[in-house]
Amino acid sequence: QVVSTVLNAVLMAVIMRCSMDAVEFTHAPLDHVAQGLRRSPIFIGMQFGYLALFAGLMAPFGALVGVGLFQGVDESLLFGGIAVAFLVLLPILIYVMLGIGNAGIEAVIDPEVGLVDAFKRSWAVADGQRFTMILSAIMTSLLSILGLVACCVGILPMWVLSMFLWAATYLGLRTGLLPTPTRSFES
Repeated sequence: QVVSTVLNAVLMAVIMRCSMDAVEFTHAPLDHVAQGLRRSPIFIGMQFGYLALFAGLMAPFGALVGVGLFQGVDESLLFGGIAVAFLVLLPILIYVMLGIGNAGIEAVIDPEVGLVDAFKRSWAVADGQRFTMILSAIMTSLLSILGLVACCVGILPMWVLSMFLWAATYLGLRTGLLPTPTRSFES
């Protein structure tokens, strides 16, 4: 799981950096791949942070099950309660994830942004734009499913296209709201 998470984060950083350059109509030479690799530790930290958050949310429930609190409870009632709790908490989860989910993009496009500032900027861009982001997420998810349906052959190209579309959406939403990065990654 750790190796998969690290590789996923590195690939996301590189593909996102190249997508940003393509959206901005600049060429994407190998130095942009290197820029994505240099910023990948932030992506890796975010991936592990999301895993830790999920584990932290699930740990109390696991502890309650472990001490036998739910012994003798009808399983269908227990799973029904979990499903209802999930459905109640799902809008909150979506709201929060749309707010912080683009911190990695901020970290990749601006060399001066640290982890905390990336989260703040991501939240600022999402304010008032969550519906647009949901529509974009649905569209990119459908593209990924289409790639999967194509006997898994098209999943990688569709994944890259999905990241390109998400990068375009995010850049469009952040234009005029946040400062344009001016410093190069080289310095």
